[in-house]
Amino acid sequence: MMDIDDKLRLIGAAKDKILTGPQKVVFLLTNTCNFKCVYCWHHSPLLKARPPYARKKIELPFDAVKRVIDDCYHLNVRNIQLAARGETTLYSRFTELVDYIRRKGLTITLLTNGTFQRSLLSTVLKVDAIDINLATLNPERFKELQSHSSAEMFDSVQTNIRLLLNSKKRRRGKPRLTIVYVLTSQNYLELPEIFAWAYRMGIDYLSVKKMICDKLDPCLGLKYHHLERKAHNMLISLSRTKLFKKIRSNVLDNYSASGEFFDSPPPPSCYNAWYYANITLKGNVTPCALIPDHLIAGNILKKSFKDIWFSKKLMEIRLAGKYGLFGRRCKACRQCLHHRFNLSMHNNVRLLNKARASGASGNKSSVQRSGHRPPRQDDLIHG
Repeated sequence: MMDIDDKLRLIGAAKDKILTGPQKVVFLLTNTCNFKCVYCWHHSPLLKARPPYARKKIELPFDAVKRVIDDCYHLNVRNIQLAARGETTLYSRFTELVDYIRRKGLTITLLTNGTFQRSLLSTVLKVDAIDINLATLNPERFKELQSHSSAEMFDSVQTNIRLLLNSKKRRRGKPRLTIVYVLTSQNYLELPEIFAWAYRMGIDYLSVKKMICDKLDPCLGLKYHHLERKAHNMLISLSRTKLFKKIRSNVLDNYSASGEFFDSPPPPSCYNAWYYANITLKGNVTPCALIPDHLIAGNILKKSFKDIWFSKKLMEIRLAGKYGLFGRRCKACRQCLHHRFNLSMHNNVRLLNKARASGASGNKSSVQRSGHRPPRQDDLIHG
């Protein structure tokens, strides 16, 4: 059931206008991390060269984040997602930030590796949803894939997961717990085990993602060893069991919708920029975490988030997504994190425009009526 703001976002997407604020704003708060996950684009020991932003400690200024939160409150934003190019709970003012967002009445989603200190547990329990990165249930393999220091980190993650699950029973199901399982050549055989564990523990959602090897050792990917077919057959076998349907997961959602577990073509249109905003470590506002850095709408250190949200530049980015230019030129769109959302939006906008057209007089297109033209391919991709 859509609320009034979601209806305004849908109408705005259909009319090439912006009528309200985003549904969700994502902050990348810090680049500090206590892990060296082999599949990480920022801290993996397999990187040939560390990204410039990972060579020294960087944090998004707290005052700038607060100003954005204030704008979010007035723009009817529903959810704030706290993330990082590292471990989110290592942000120096993490507790203050969570408390500030809660006072504004916004919901919070936290992305973490699950190693937060026990002293932060009361703060972590104030959020509404938590996504924990966990790539194995084997302590020694955990050391190889994630911590690269001590297997004791595995015990810390498992302990924190149990504490969160025990708290859910006393807190009406909150926080909602998602396990993010990055699939590699070293852990794909654990797929049945991770499903069974997630069901046994009472995990709310299991998100299985194939490792993207563009910047890393291709040996860790499923394609290099021709393991994709084996993983696919394993999931086919798993899909025939009751267990597969008992635990909610992205692979179940994808399989139910398209018959595929992972790979999907880029969606015909991208509507992220009507619903989401991603704020990088440098304060840049982009429509998605996977979009290249040159698709920047503005910077919160130089301009208010509200002004950026209603800016001409961000509208140009929205239109480029709507008319399918991202999928043609941006390789990252092949790994779209919002594929089902964008397909649903594409169909809803098409139905809404069809209904409007049938009741409207004249032959002007929705683009002409809104005063916008469909952008040319080079409008944004090169500038």
